[in-house]
Amino acid sequence: MSTTAPYILILSFFPVEIASNLKPLKILEVAMEIALPKSTLDQIAEKFGPERAQHAAMSTSVGGIGPLLRERIMEQGDQGLEMVGVSLLYESVWIQKWQEWEQVILEERHIVDVLRKVMTPTNLDFELTLFDGRAVNVKVWELAYGKAKVYFLDVPEVSDTVYPGPKDAPVGTSNPYAWSHVHRLKQSWLIGRGALTLCKKLNWQPDVVVLSETPTLFTHHKLVRDPFQSDEFFSKTKYVFNDHTPLEYAHPVWDPYTLEMVKVDTAIYTKMPAWNSHKMTLDVTSLLVGFCDGVYGVAKKHGEVMRTMPSLRPYSEKIQFVTNGVRVEDWQAPEFKTAEKMADADLLALKDAKRKDLLEWAWRRFRLWPTWAQQARKKKVVLWTRRITPYKRLDILSKVLHHAEMRKRFLTLDLVMFVGGRIHQQDNHAQDIVYDLLDTLAHDAEAVERVIFIDNFNVWEAPLLYQGADGAIMLADDTREASATGFMKAQMNGGAVIATEDGAIPEFVHAVRRQPLKSLMPTEVPDAEASAINGFHVPYVKGEPTMYGFLEALEDFCTTMKDPQKAAAVMRMALKETDKVSVARTARETKALYEQILYGSPEPGLAA
Repeated sequence: MSTTAPYILILSFFPVEIASNLKPLKILEVAMEIALPKSTLDQIAEKFGPERAQHAAMSTSVGGIGPLLRERIMEQGDQGLEMVGVSLLYESVWIQKWQEWEQVILEERHIVDVLRKVMTPTNLDFELTLFDGRAVNVKVWELAYGKAKVYFLDVPEVSDTVYPGPKDAPVGTSNPYAWSHVHRLKQSWLIGRGALTLCKKLNWQPDVVVLSETPTLFTHHKLVRDPFQSDEFFSKTKYVFNDHTPLEYAHPVWDPYTLEMVKVDTAIYTKMPAWNSHKMTLDVTSLLVGFCDGVYGVAKKHGEVMRTMPSLRPYSEKIQFVTNGVRVEDWQAPEFKTAEKMADADLLALKDAKRKDLLEWAWRRFRLWPTWAQQARKKKVVLWTRRITPYKRLDILSKVLHHAEMRKRFLTLDLVMFVGGRIHQQDNHAQDIVYDLLDTLAHDAEAVERVIFIDNFNVWEAPLLYQGADGAIMLADDTREASATGFMKAQMNGGAVIATEDGAIPEFVHAVRRQPLKSLMPTEVPDAEASAINGFHVPYVKGEPTMYGFLEALEDFCTTMKDPQKAAAVMRMALKETDKVSVARTARETKALYEQILYGSPEPGLAA
């Protein structure tokens, strides 16, 4: 992929002897979704039952950004930064309700009463004036995230559900689409201006404010015309924009009506490339990239994609990257920490034991039959557990099962596949993909035993899945995935990765490769040093994965993992990436980025 500037990743530049004399950096992380800590979810399960823990876990985390923010905040706190997070406390959550006819429907469930009982009330409540002039009372709840603190802003009439859409509009609303647009803006205003108000209530002046994704834009005190715009309290604060997706829906374009409604300062945006004077529209992502003091993507390739986007090209030299990571303490089974010292037989036996635990749990959790776990014991387990949206290409599995020859080859594979993920209540295309897959399975007595749908996939239960799985799938159309973190969770538990080369995959996955569409029939695995691979490549054809390339990668995976020596070698190569995919590495690199922005670098542009 061509770029207009070399990528930049500053690892370290600030003299240790000087940095050690400074007070800890004060970092404010603001995000629409921050997953709850495991300890909190365990507490909910103990008090209210596992189903409520599932729902609570989903209420603050739609996709990978929820766990990512949770773990980044905790790790940065552990590494000595003074961390504060701010998010919203949501009233309800959309769950996947299982039906007797082997289908799921989306259903809204009230969850806030449970959440309030496990959070700590504070004396930090305040009144906030929204952009429409209406004042709302904001109740503030606190939750410990290791050494860090996260505050949840509670305004029932505004923070009803994360990323609301037309289906969330009150009954009788004349234009649900207009309602959802304005309501999302109110949530953005609440989290942004609310975070600033909270800082002043705490008398806590952040050195750096991190805005994760565009809905947090109102946290930048200078952007809109209100008393915060000239507030000296934030005069020394630096702002960092952390983009998490290259997709259109996350890069909004606003019309003059919206801009005037939310009081964005005209004097700022009309001077910037983000403003299209011909169409009279503002690219919000471009605005933030240009106006913030620093900006970074969440993988090397994501940074490259950002720099080549037409609206961001003027800022190509400014855009850096820090690749996402996951918290070892949350995701890796403790037994794998000493895997390097294990003999091959012991390593394989450990994975076998974890797989057994997973299968024993799965047949109860996913409404299967007792003998299923026994039947699946000798098979490898592969996860396809990602937020479900069209560009992540779950539709390819349905295509395989609908194609007679492909289906036959798939059913000869010695594996069981768990499939699941969050479906947004407004994403009709994603819902159609799931409904088609479930309908296919309902009419296929063989496939239904091999493809198991996970309803309500959530951050609380997910570690058991990753610890027991032999492999994980990560498909995406080319340049559409920002990072992905699920495959990292599999790797630190010895799991192989079956993936396209998007997001962070090229940084950590060393895969067996084939030429696209090499064969429609099973072939031998290409020659490769088993000691040098930890994954299986799904090639792109015109920027998209195909069912042929996907099936061949699964066949390569199964062939390799049948050989104990090769399977152990693949596991070791996966485990070898643990330090690289750890959020500890992410936290170190983000700290270096903050220091660069605050203090400058003696050698700016020094590549890692």
